[in-house]
Amino acid sequence: MCNTSSVCNRIVKGNLISKIKSGRPDWFQRERTSIAEALDKLDWEPDTDELRVIYFKAKYDWDSLANLGRAAVETLIEASKEGDWPDENVVEALGKIGDARAVEPLVELLEKYRGQQSSCKCVAKALGEIGDGRAVDALLDALKSGEPDSFGIEAITLALGKIGDVRAIVPLIEVKDRKAKVEALKNIGEPVVEPLIKALEDNDEDDRDS
Repeated sequence: MCNTSSVCNRIVKGNLISKIKSGRPDWFQRERTSIAEALDKLDWEPDTDELRVIYFKAKYDWDSLANLGRAAVETLIEASKEGDWPDENVVEALGKIGDARAVEPLVELLEKYRGQQSSCKCVAKALGEIGDGRAVDALLDALKSGEPDSFGIEAITLALGKIGDVRAIVPLIEVKDRKAKVEALKNIGEPVVEPLIKALEDNDEDDRDS
């Protein structure tokens, strides 16, 4: 038996911390969540980034993981692949951090779920926040496919504008959502001038022919 409550607390905390750090595959998320709740009752706070990542994931505290930055990226990438649908809060956290390691996993999610409204929207937004050109081809494919609804198209359009790759200019000119299109093209800046002039000239020729 323990002689004092403080000694007992240290022993219990040590056991719980050891368990929550366990990498054994048979540790389910709900068990880690229970351990995190027990540690909360003991007023424990993680004192290393490794423990903070494990602790915040166990509590589904994606905002705190986003605030940790780069240390949380790999864990968030793993979490984005869990379940039948990507957790929008996890994807949003990856976008906030803006680490390039998340680009390829997010592109895979976009390709897999681009016909699903909320998933397409949140993944496209995250890719736009990261701003890496490797996402452009996948975003353009999603834009051209016509699968996403208007909310998905808007998010893809704005993401392409934030990335600012000139390959997106002509496809963006053809987007029907005028507000999103204008904002995206403004973000790309000067390179859009020549294609816009050409598009206007082509429209004039079409009007004369009709």
